[in-house]
Amino acid sequence: MKVLENGEINVYECKYVVTGFGNGTSTVMFHYLAKGKDIFREFKPRPFYYDKEESNWKDSFIDLIADKKDVYDKYVADKKYSFKQVVKIAHLYNNTPPAVK
Repeated sequence: MKVLENGEINVYECKYVVTGFGNGTSTVMFHYLAKGKDIFREFKPRPFYYDKEESNWKDSFIDLIADKKDVYDKYVADKKYSFKQVVKIAHLYNNTPPAVK
């Protein structure tokens, strides 16, 4: 498993090569997010998923970043939900100090 972002929020990429019938192979990629000792959460920002599943991963990601309001606000304002954007937001989260209370 490859680590794409490391910090308070970790982003992982896992590649599997699947052999089909005959000589064909396919590469399947899965992406996972984890915060602290949290279990991995599969990240599915693909347009062919049902809206309900898309909503679930967006809500799940928002749960991870909600404690840093500036990062949360940027994520919501940008309205970009690609995997690349989530890695970018995770990096921003990891490099933003906690709010002072």
